[in-house]
Amino acid sequence: MSGTLLQPEPSAPPNPWLKRALVGLVVVLVASTALYFLFRHYPEKRQVARFMDALVAQDYRTAYELWKPQPSFTYEHFLRIWGPNGDYGRLRSYEIVDVKSMGSVLLRVPVEAGGKERTLSVGGGGSGIIVTIRINNLNPPIQLWVEEKDKSLSFPPF
Repeated sequence: MSGTLLQPEPSAPPNPWLKRALVGLVVVLVASTALYFLFRHYPEKRQVARFMDALVAQDYRTAYELWKPQPSFTYEHFLRIWGPNGDYGRLRSYEIVDVKSMGSVLLRVPVEAGGKERTLSVGGGGSGIIVTIRINNLNPPIQLWVEEKDKSLSFPPF
């Protein structure tokens, strides 16, 4: 039977699965984006935590191995910085304050004759992550550089 202007044919009800699928897709996208931003630097953060845990436990050999130093950076040099009588003293506690990736590096260059400093941006993307740590609840916190490819530790190059 065909409908008339006064009595049109009833339309088919909308498919509830289409709406459910769209809502599910949005939920998955939001959740995956949130998880990505929460855990994107997890391996680097874990490497710093393992390093700091070794220092707190006074296991300096393990900490030195986790640092993955260049051959010119000896164990004795490492102890002068991180040992019990080093620059930071005996480590009793630490807190990871911040973790951030370096897209481009900003350099402040002083200009001669009292001029203003210039800020230069060196692009190309960073190859590491900066982890900011507060040691023994002291300020200011220090920064460590974690190389993304091999998880070696050092101080930031800038």
